[in-house]
Amino acid sequence: MPADQSSSAGELQAPRLVASETVFRTPYFSVARESFAPAGAGEPFDYYKLDRPDGTIMLGLTVAGEIILVRQYRAALKQFTLELPCGAVDPGESPVETAKREFYEETGYRCTFASVGVGRIMMNRVAAKEYCFFGKNAVRDPNFVPREAIEVKLYSPAAFRALVATGGFEQLATLGTILLAQWQGELGAF
Repeated sequence: MPADQSSSAGELQAPRLVASETVFRTPYFSVARESFAPAGAGEPFDYYKLDRPDGTIMLGLTVAGEIILVRQYRAALKQFTLELPCGAVDPGESPVETAKREFYEETGYRCTFASVGVGRIMMNRVAAKEYCFFGKNAVRDPNFVPREAIEVKLYSPAAFRALVATGGFEQLATLGTILLAQWQGELGAF
């Protein structure tokens, strides 16, 4: 039975949404309070969730087979991180258009992307989807002028594995994107 349908008596039943309101808004996300009535006995309860646009995560490889990562400061962590390029899907834009735009804006590289899957992160608080893409033979634009405080880093697959194994890489969405690309047959022995 699909996870979003109610089940028969004696099994879990989904609570009923009775009210929803936005209680906080920023240019990047909002917080909504949703009130639910339990399916069975019990008191109504409030739940808070983050609303934000869907996103894209791009695994790009250079012509030499190097993984293209970005190093940037993340204020929430108060540190620099290494990540795959990623970004929010703008209104009226398809996920693949976002992938191409964000990849270029963050790295100066261009390549053709293939979708390798769709998933979610933090399903306990966020409903947004993450569209995962894989691209190879990426070429850097020699005239690229960075507009964001982002540093591009290239890693061989072996160096990247070592980075992950020693705790130098923490973005779990990257590992999921690599796995999806492998399962789609886009990556050989990685």
